[in-house]
Amino acid sequence: MNWQTVRVIFGNELRMLLCYRRTIIVAIVLPLHIYPLMFFATKTTADRREQSLASTVYEYAITGSQAEQVRELIATGAASTAQKATPNKNEKDSLADFKFREVKVQDPSASLKSAEIHFYLEGVSGEGSRCPS
Repeated sequence: MNWQTVRVIFGNELRMLLCYRRTIIVAIVLPLHIYPLMFFATKTTADRREQSLASTVYEYAITGSQAEQVRELIATGAASTAQKATPNKNEKDSLADFKFREVKVQDPSASLKSAEIHFYLEGVSGEGSRCPS
């Protein structure tokens, strides 16, 4: 392979490429402007989503024959999480930031479909359980 020939062809192609203003704009100038805008928009969107999730209070309902036991388990878990919360403000503890509130509803399934609640828990004994269809 003759390196001088390769160098001459490469120089000629580069010179031809630089002659066209459109090529320079599309290959260099446009990405230098668009990529920072894309990164900024992505960061802004992610920050807004994180703030929205952090401020959401999840509403739930408890139903079933074992509802009181489910409430006790939730209270125990909340107390345990509060004790284990990190005292350092710089460290984020995702469970400590999780906010939820029980809501009394007549029909949890209908309330879930109408977006009145975020989820519901059904506490049933072994005999009262049913197979999902």
